[in-house]
Amino acid sequence: MAQRNCANSWLRNSISKPRIRGNPDAKGDAMLRVIGILLLAMVYQTATAQQADENAKDYLVYASVYQWYGELDSNENWRQNHPQVTLDFAEYPQSSWTQGAHQILDIAPVSEDSASNNPPASHQVRITLEFYPAVADSDHVTGQYMQQLITFSRDYQQVLKVETEMNERDDFESRYIASADTNLIRAFLYSWTQGLDEPDSASLTQWLTSDAQVNLAETQVADISDYQAHMQAQGLTQSRRVIRNLKISPLDEQQYQVEFEYQWSAINGDGETEIADIGVSLRLSVVDGKVSVHVYTEQYLAPKTDLGAEVRC
Repeated sequence: MAQRNCANSWLRNSISKPRIRGNPDAKGDAMLRVIGILLLAMVYQTATAQQADENAKDYLVYASVYQWYGELDSNENWRQNHPQVTLDFAEYPQSSWTQGAHQILDIAPVSEDSASNNPPASHQVRITLEFYPAVADSDHVTGQYMQQLITFSRDYQQVLKVETEMNERDDFESRYIASADTNLIRAFLYSWTQGLDEPDSASLTQWLTSDAQVNLAETQVADISDYQAHMQAQGLTQSRRVIRNLKISPLDEQQYQVEFEYQWSAINGDGETEIADIGVSLRLSVVDGKVSVHVYTEQYLAPKTDLGAEVRC
């Protein structure tokens, strides 16, 4: 990786206590310093909480949720991919499937019984979302704020049941924006990222076209399959890539440009935490519910200032 954290380096530049005497300007300066320190602490705590939330994400769960709603919004092929699913169709007019857009707001796996020695036969995930029905000859629709409980199979590959727990109609109109492709792209990104963090979990070549151009940050590695083997050979553990600043831009029909950053951390063979920021650019297509990568490019980025939280060396 490109950079390494200095161990136990926490805000090394100490701030001396201001001497407040009779000078009102000194008092004002001291107060400003105190306020600045408090604001810095609040910003850091917020950033730390956001980082903890990102690190808590189970990429398999997120990929499965986005994949389901991407398939559901694409076309009726979802019936073939999930033949055992039971739906209540609560969001649809006349309780029958039609084209629509599920915009996901929150994904919350339901806690499972950790005392049991047997693996659960299924998993439940609670989803908060906005649903917008497609209306012919109009791009302005009234949405619905919803909460649904999804039951997945043990491996998260099959959706078994979807129950609507809350369904509130909005009091205002919104512009209809299709979500099928963006949900499928997000599902791909979570699956791809998990494959990078856990090289033995999945082959990444399944998403590459036959003529895909791949340029990795590790320039000594030729292709993505060699990259996974290279990472395993490094002896890195607890590898975690957090997706930041994701931007999905349509190019033309079925073609998209995707830009984001990986904030990558891992523990090396010496027990040291290594970190790196990686910029990623992709050009991909979504055809019949399948994501295909045409161009994948990575590059290491310069380290970013962390508001005094750590010193990088």
